[in-house]
Amino acid sequence: PAASTSAQTPTASASVAPPPACPDLAVELPPLISVPALDPAQPEVVDEGDVVMQSFYEKAARVLRKNATDHVRIGVYGDSNMTMDYQTGEMRRVLQTRYGDAGHGFLAAGRPWGWYLHRDIKHDADGRWIAYDVSTDRAPDSVYGFANISMKSKEANALSWLETVDDKHEIGRTFSRFEVYALEQPAGGAFTVTIDGTLLDTVETKADARKPIFRAYDVKDTPHRLELRAKAGNVRLFGTAVERSGPSFVVDSLGVGALNAEQLQYVDKDVHRATLAHRKYDLILDMTGTNMFALEFHPKWMKNVIAMYRSALPDVPILLVSPPDLGHWDKPDLGVVEVAGRRDHNIVFNSDMVPQSPTTLSYGPDRFIVPTTPMTPQGKKAFFWAVNKHPRPRDPSEKYIALAIVQDHRRGAHIAASPDGVRWSCSAAPFWQTPHDVSSKGDDCLMHVFFDEAKQKWALYRRIVPEFSERMIADDRDRERAGVDRYYRSYSYAESEDLKEWKNHQFILAMDADDPADTELYQFACHKFAGIYVGYVSVYHLRRPQPIDIHLATSRDGIHFTRVCRGTPFIPSGPLGYYDYMAMACSQPKPIVVNDTVYIYYAALNFPHDADTSGENSYCTGGAALATLKRDRFISLETGVADAEPCRVITKPFGVRHPRLYLNAATWQKGSIRAEVLTRDWQPIAGFTEAEAKEIQGDALDHPVQWASNADLSKLLGREIRLKFSMTRARIHAMTLSNDQRRLGEVEAEYRPDPQGDSSPKLN
Repeated sequence: PAASTSAQTPTASASVAPPPACPDLAVELPPLISVPALDPAQPEVVDEGDVVMQSFYEKAARVLRKNATDHVRIGVYGDSNMTMDYQTGEMRRVLQTRYGDAGHGFLAAGRPWGWYLHRDIKHDADGRWIAYDVSTDRAPDSVYGFANISMKSKEANALSWLETVDDKHEIGRTFSRFEVYALEQPAGGAFTVTIDGTLLDTVETKADARKPIFRAYDVKDTPHRLELRAKAGNVRLFGTAVERSGPSFVVDSLGVGALNAEQLQYVDKDVHRATLAHRKYDLILDMTGTNMFALEFHPKWMKNVIAMYRSALPDVPILLVSPPDLGHWDKPDLGVVEVAGRRDHNIVFNSDMVPQSPTTLSYGPDRFIVPTTPMTPQGKKAFFWAVNKHPRPRDPSEKYIALAIVQDHRRGAHIAASPDGVRWSCSAAPFWQTPHDVSSKGDDCLMHVFFDEAKQKWALYRRIVPEFSERMIADDRDRERAGVDRYYRSYSYAESEDLKEWKNHQFILAMDADDPADTELYQFACHKFAGIYVGYVSVYHLRRPQPIDIHLATSRDGIHFTRVCRGTPFIPSGPLGYYDYMAMACSQPKPIVVNDTVYIYYAALNFPHDADTSGENSYCTGGAALATLKRDRFISLETGVADAEPCRVITKPFGVRHPRLYLNAATWQKGSIRAEVLTRDWQPIAGFTEAEAKEIQGDALDHPVQWASNADLSKLLGREIRLKFSMTRARIHAMTLSNDQRRLGEVEAEYRPDPQGDSSPKLN
């Protein structure tokens, strides 16, 4: 139910009187945000409300009252938003942490995509299977099962496995029951079921007719490794349900990349119906629609999908959820902060937060230095950056944290905290004051922070003046210090384990002699991408007309950064007056990658830095902008003269720790790429020479690098090698060594550049 409406309290079934000793139902939930604007508009479907939901409420009530006999099972259908189990994984963790660990639920066999993940458990399959799904790799017979995914063995000994882990989360470390979903068919083979190295069963799948089969097994409630191995013949697996005893909530993540309602019209409905009926969901959530291209047909197709669900589970409640699209945003009237006597706006933070809403937890020193000449506030203006979800909050008040600057005598960097991302409080004192904060007019201090999982510390990047690079933390002497000769924008670094005590302050970034004159590092942010720190450097051109554009930098430690393609903007500024004339990288703590597309949000303003923005008729506007690119295509090495000899790229020596090599690359006009493996002293290795290399052509994100007699680098594991690429009319974006077998996916015939570029005006 919407937060602004009253939800019907779950009750026991009217047909069965509850036992006399049944305790009152008490559900402890965090406070709801009573903001009608946060609730999306109702879709044009029949909303039967609590009447349809009653069966779910009743069963949930029995679980909460601890008199249920079985789990409450929730199936969540979705597209790529669901394939990595982020949203469903959070639902599972919250429900099972509170009401009992019921197990991981249903997992598709193996890993049909490299990004198909299930939180808090390991699972995979070897390369001797063919993976099918209803959207991108369709099965010839349209048989997938209710999760719309299946796997077919290519040869004997094909292995699919899953294994509990003990280092991820307190739930999901054990299971006491599992059930294998497979297909009987006339050409069916056999597969073995092995738990912790002990053979439990051999399942024959040969039958006169095609139908799903289910094999359930009870085991000790301990950590386990489950292996399903094809013996011979055609084995077809749908997946495995992994659960524990003790009624609670089971949440199944049923995501398929690029899924839409039209594709579901063409599944084998008999198998789909039989497998869904067997799973016996108490609630189905359907969050598809992101990939819906023919909107005029969507109502018809969606009604057919609902009818398919109903044919298997006639009384199951079904919730249709609008999917996020990362591109269209609403500005709700939140009403949580009063500005100019009004609350009908989406403002969540202003300079009143420090005196009116201090944080309950302490961040930084209790004492701060009051400047000699406090800043004159500009209304309720405040600076607010880098919203992070805290990985280990000490209490609910710091579920989210951010950075802030307020314009009063408390100059310096503050921590802001929130239990829900909407209601914010601000630390009473700054955790970092520089000499400039105390001695002069202070700094608006553009900052960025994120939790570095490799270091297990918070990494902070703060703008600073080089004059204070030797002593970055203010003391009382600085109150009488003269102002700086020139405010020259640069960046520093600090780190903390607890957001209170900050260490390792360093001066790390500034423009240098190789940069154009009169440029400054206006703003900097970074995050980890595939193990590398990717930094976004906003370069401010001081000479009029004062544009700002975004450049790239990379680092292996988050401190020492190397500028990439120096002088060439990653996100160029648009023309004067265009929406992103001043483009500044937003503080995005983690990369967002959906359907192999990277989403980068950045701040955009259409005016120069010193423009007069006052007055009702000002043309000046600013806001959030979005840039997208294909996965791993931040930069490239590209060949030069088209008809010259092949260009050659040779890597530094490195140790081979993973057997499979992939190239994110593109060719055009019959160009190609060949790979050769060299020893450290540049000698070709037999079996991996350029002459034996399989030619790479076309535009794809995961070209497998192979040779005539070697499909991967497994024979070279542990050795130190170099790679030599011979290229004609080609570009290489990225190279990946992996244990996983990546599917090649779509290969375009050749690379087609966009002559307009990302920052030029587009007509809609």
